[in-house]
Amino acid sequence: MRRSDSPIETFIHLTADPKQRRAALVNVRELKLAQADEFITERSKLLPRVTPWCQEGKFETEEGHYCAEKMDNTPFHGVRSVRQVFEALQFFFRNMEISISEMLGDITVREDDDSTASNSFSNHRLVSSMSHGVKVEKNIVKFFKLVEPGDDRDGNAPYALVATDSVDLDDVYPYVPDERIRMDINAAMKFTEHFCKKPPNRKRKTRTRHSLYGHGGFPYLREPEEDEDDEFERVVVLTRFFRVKLHHTELDIPPHVLQEVRQGLACFSDTMVQSMHRVIFESR
Repeated sequence: MRRSDSPIETFIHLTADPKQRRAALVNVRELKLAQADEFITERSKLLPRVTPWCQEGKFETEEGHYCAEKMDNTPFHGVRSVRQVFEALQFFFRNMEISISEMLGDITVREDDDSTASNSFSNHRLVSSMSHGVKVEKNIVKFFKLVEPGDDRDGNAPYALVATDSVDLDDVYPYVPDERIRMDINAAMKFTEHFCKKPPNRKRKTRTRHSLYGHGGFPYLREPEEDEDDEFERVVVLTRFFRVKLHHTELDIPPHVLQEVRQGLACFSDTMVQSMHRVIFESR
């Protein structure tokens, strides 16, 4: 048995007042991003920087919650910039209920109007109806930071950070334990840029013109140097840590059904990368 405390978890209370809700997210943003940066840097310092790797585990806590942890490294080869990959992740978050429904087959709906959203943070309340009738609710806040060349004094640019946490108390959208299982998601993500020798079969940089962006595609047009035979290619690496916690429930759910729900906890992180690949690499 282990405790359910996450090293990147912060107590978040959102009141009913719109200005106070927004202020609460503004006030905690820098803390969450600093936590994410420090955690990823420390946990990955002895691991390969560019090659893929994954560490994961699942456990039940002393309180009866079920947790799945995953830390991985995902390289995106031949992309144009950190911004391109970072914005693909933001696109996933903006359309999270659609992506989850498409890829996992569950019906996921958004209950909030996301009135607090900005380029720096957002808040989504999602309810997923599983195939066996179980409903799972999530109230997630996300914080974003993109640092481009020339914007950073310490010389680490370009890079990007994303911190995700769960709302503990929401006066507008309270949890409904009599009908749903609560799921918390705590995550830290960092995008870094590297240059690696290009494989012989790599011909050109990726153009992001996925049909999800409409007829015009995402605004990454061909550059004059795109067809040059460069020896090296840009690789943007996404290093992530996730902890997904399924809260203990008093609902009358058959053990085999609850086990299926638990086994699917890590699918959220897989769906994210699949969605990003579609947006970045599936050109038309």
